[in-house]
Amino acid sequence: MVKQRFFQLDTEWNVIHYPEKPNGFGVLILGGEGHFVEEKNSYWIQHFGRNIWLKALLDAGYTVFYSNLYGNHWGSVKARELAENLYHYVIRHEILNERIHIIAEGMGALLIPEFVKALDKNIRTVCVINPYFSLREKIDEEKEQLFFYKKLLHEVKMANLGSPEQLQNQTEKPIQIWVFPQILSIFYVMEGNRTSSKKRIMEEIVDVRKEKQSHTLIHYILPERRNLIASLILRTFKNHEDL
Repeated sequence: MVKQRFFQLDTEWNVIHYPEKPNGFGVLILGGEGHFVEEKNSYWIQHFGRNIWLKALLDAGYTVFYSNLYGNHWGSVKARELAENLYHYVIRHEILNERIHIIAEGMGALLIPEFVKALDKNIRTVCVINPYFSLREKIDEEKEQLFFYKKLLHEVKMANLGSPEQLQNQTEKPIQIWVFPQILSIFYVMEGNRTSSKKRIMEEIVDVRKEKQSHTLIHYILPERRNLIASLILRTFKNHEDL
């Protein structure tokens, strides 16, 4: 049995991982910084921790797929459109339930609001790991480190998201863009010195989603317990597959 298949869409490499015992459900991964897919390799294959998570998903029967998405895209329209094309490609070519689960990490979460809006009822659950909820959040975070700040501005410019001047004057997108019917499960690993500001943003999202009766879960994870994330995600998936 073929364990994985690499292929190209719009010059970008993509991969589908096949479980030995499929359960009929698909999982789309929207990766974070450093995420990549090459002709015969990917971040989730090469990275020790992500490979453990990938194996957990496959052992549970999930068909897992993801794309290179033009590298560090920072939520660009081009990357979101490719993610949509990948979804439609996989649903056409694989025997899967049309309603998929999503795992987004870091930068990948920037694609979520518009992606979920576009695919609507074809999204079953959304799980985000150490997410950025807005590009402005990331820019403000890197201002203290000049090298990384300049690198980020270059990547943002290459993704056609605007010049440094435009980004500085850009108004923050309303937190309401994170209101959608699907359950949102947030996994935040508590490390570094930005936990308090991130916690405030997450609690604002919980409050505004609660007003619209959208279910949200926040999991605060100690760094040494990050291996629990895969099992918690699987529990979220299982709880929403009878709907």
